[in-house]
Amino acid sequence: MPPPASHPVLSARDQHQWLVEHIPHRVRAVLPKIPMKGRWSFPWVGNLAATDQVRECVGSSTHEGRLTAIRWLIMFVGIKAPKTHWRTFVGNYAVESPLVGPSDVRIDRLDGGILFPTGHLDAMKLGLVWRGCSQATSHPTQDSDHPPIGDDKIAEALEIVIAHLETTIYAHAQADLRKLTLGY
Repeated sequence: MPPPASHPVLSARDQHQWLVEHIPHRVRAVLPKIPMKGRWSFPWVGNLAATDQVRECVGSSTHEGRLTAIRWLIMFVGIKAPKTHWRTFVGNYAVESPLVGPSDVRIDRLDGGILFPTGHLDAMKLGLVWRGCSQATSHPTQDSDHPPIGDDKIAEALEIVIAHLETTIYAHAQADLRKLTLGY
């Protein structure tokens, strides 16, 4: 489905910037220290000479950045969670992320971009991670009972998003997301 008329497909120059900068930047922000499989798996080497405090600070900033970046990527492919509580929701736990203002961008504003189908089983996984990240990072809460967002859930969500990106906009552009993200 093409984007609404108020949200036209981006110019070729803007699409290029999204493909080579914005999307790879978010993928790189999610990757460190999560258990990715196959060609997206790579060793994480930290600064072994750093103090415990420096390692703790880097770990915390990596974690917070990871949650924000995966939430961004999930919304980019067109998924978010409904407002209902995740434990009581019956059915598919995903809805389409809206384009609100004229500067909003989703995958369907790029050539070859197809929104992730909300009825797909993996949309539920993405919706749950989106909800967990949103609740964990948006504002201070106590006992919010958000969906789990451990490294395994984040890795699974990233694998789903990457597969969708690769088979849609990157296939259309004949570009290699992994090479653009990691340089090899």
